[in-house]
Amino acid sequence: MIMEDSKIEMHMGQAKWAEMAAWESLDDKTKKEIILRKLNERIMHKEFKINYKQHKVETLKMIKAAMEKK
Repeated sequence: MIMEDSKIEMHMGQAKWAEMAAWESLDDKTKKEIILRKLNERIMHKEFKINYKQHKVETLKMIKAAMEKK
């Protein structure tokens, strides 16, 4: 088990170094496009979470209103 864990950590470390080397080989325009795409993904994810919470709040308000009518 310990041996398997160390192999996983080593593999993850190697993948990270390979990713960093690949990143360094990109030109500035491509780096900027990748950063913008990642930012857009994060923004969309946050907007989705906000909309989900708003829907949840509206549902709770409807339940509260229904309970108060009884």
